[in-house]
Amino acid sequence: MKNQKGFTLIELIVTIAIIGLIMLVATPNIASMVDKNKRTAYIQDAQKLAKLARYKFSQTREGHPSSTDCLKYQITDLDKTDLQSPPNEGKYLDNYSFVEIKYEDGQYKYYVQLLEEYSVNGTTYHRGVILTESNSLSKETAKINYVKADQNSFSTYQNLNCIQGK
Repeated sequence: MKNQKGFTLIELIVTIAIIGLIMLVATPNIASMVDKNKRTAYIQDAQKLAKLARYKFSQTREGHPSSTDCLKYQITDLDKTDLQSPPNEGKYLDNYSFVEIKYEDGQYKYYVQLLEEYSVNGTTYHRGVILTESNSLSKETAKINYVKADQNSFSTYQNLNCIQGK
């Protein structure tokens, strides 16, 4: 009997098949984890935007919204240095990203909308947090319930009659 070195064809095929099965299971999990991290980034940036608006409103107290109107701060009115880069490497839309302050039930409530526009292979997409009350963003389900990619709903609240903040 000869002293053979190396692997047989069967051993190599079985090894490749096992590696293929591992990749088949691991790939969706990795893609899901990347999407979850992007959703988390949207939520965190929306929370930061609400905090920036809350701070600015507490410092200026301009335009005290009543129960029938609101005060709106566009993203361009706030210091964006604390925000992360948009998760899909696009840009946050200035006209569609804002915080609205409304007086409801005897207290001021902060509603945030933060939308990103990005391109993949020449196709433009939109994704972000659609107008949501800021306290709802701290819930564990926020990543699922409030991060959307529905282009039709982006303009829903854009034309509210709010007092524009400075």
